[in-house]
Amino acid sequence: VFLKLYIKNHLFVNNKENGSFDIKQFALEMTANKLQFAKHNDIENGKANCVGYAQYCATVLNYMFEARKDICSDNSAYPVVGYIYWGKVNINDIAKKLAPEVYKNFVKDHDFVAID
Repeated sequence: VFLKLYIKNHLFVNNKENGSFDIKQFALEMTANKLQFAKHNDIENGKANCVGYAQYCATVLNYMFEARKDICSDNSAYPVVGYIYWGKVNINDIAKKLAPEVYKNFVKDHDFVAID
């Protein structure tokens, strides 16, 4: 509830001041400011792993889409697990081969936020 109210207030204030607003940039900044990387998710206390970061950012985006139904009525955000490619090269595969054993699970894939 607090997050929804904060977002609605921020959108109202920002739109009055600037006339336009980058919803995705705000969601990224809010996620980065709220969370610190941790091995396990504890979002209430500001700690999250890759999965938690994607979940939190998607939640912020969805609250923002809801608050701005006038321009974002068909948008939704959701976390996705995938791989990072450079051209046709899967960077995650290379990282798994080069990473010390303790980090192999960490680099096996990557968590993203997709927006429809």
